Amino acid sequence: MASYSLLFIVLCCYCCAIQIDGRKRFHDIRERRFWQAVVDKLKNKTVNKFHIDFRRFEQEDMVLYPDIAFESLKNDSTWNVVIHGWRYESNHGRSWLGITLTRWVERIAKHLLDPDAIVYLNGSLNRDRLKPFFVDDESNDVIEIKVGTMTQSLRTDVNGQFYGELLLTNNQIQTIRQQQQLKDNIITYEATGDNQDRAQGVIRLIEPRQGISVISDVDDTIKISEVLDKVRLIANTFIYPFKPVPGMADLYRQWYTSNANCTFHYLS
Repeated sequence: MASYSLLFIVLCCYCCAIQIDGRKRFHDIRERRFWQAVVDKLKNKTVNKFHIDFRRFEQEDMVLYPDIAFESLKNDSTWNVVIHGWRYESNHGRSWLGITLTRWVERIAKHLLDPDAIVYLNGSLNRDRLKPFFVDDESNDVIEIKVGTMTQSLRTDVNGQFYGELLLTNNQIQTIRQQQQLKDNIITYEATGDNQDRAQGVIRLIEPRQGISVISDVDDTIKISEVLDKVRLIANTFIYPFKPVPGMADLYRQWYTSNANCTFHYLS
C-alpha cells in the first residue's frame, strides 16, 4: 500500500512539474512577443520621425546546411530532396552596450575554468566562430526554396530552423545536373528570405539506392578538439586553427575510392 502511495505522490509531482514548465514556456513566449512588438513600434516611429535606417545595425542572414537527395523507395522516378537551414539576425548595434563577444567568452571562461587555466587562453579569439552563438533566431519567417524550376515556401520555427522535403521527378533532377554541370553528384539550389536576401545551398545526390553509408563523428574523430580537457576544448574551438586527426582523411579517402557507392554522413 505504501508503495502505491509513493507512486501516486511521484506522479503528482511529475504532473505539477510539467504544468509549471509549460506555463513558464508560455509566459516566456508572450513576454518575448510583447517586447518585440514594443521594439518594432519604436523602430517605426524613429524611422518615420528621424529617418534612421536600422537595417545597418540589424542584418538577417541564413545558413544552408549541405544535405542529400535520394530516390524514393516506392517510385524509381521520384527523388526526395532534403532542405535544412537556419535563419538568424546579427545585431551590429550590440557594441553600443559595451557587450563584446570577447568579454562574454571571458566571463564564461571564469565560471568554467580555474584562474590558472585562463592564462592558457591567451590567443586571439576567432570572431567568425563566435558569431553563431551571439545572434537572434528569426522565427516565423518565410523562406522561398527553388530547386531547378520547383519552388516551395518553408517557415522557420522558434529556433530559426526551417526544414522540408521537395519531391522532384527523375527527369527534373537530370535536367538540373545537365544545366549545372557540377562534379561529385552535386546540385545547387537557391533560398530567398523575406527581405529578398539570397543564399545558395548544396545537395548531394545519393545513387543508386543501395550502397555503403559511413556515419562519422567530428570532434576527436576527424578533428582534434580534446573534449575531455575544457581548457584545450575552448582553445581548439575558438582560438587555434582547426587541426585534423592524423591519418583519418587518407583512411576515409581510401574507403571512398575502394568501395562503390560510398557516402559519408557527419554528426557532431
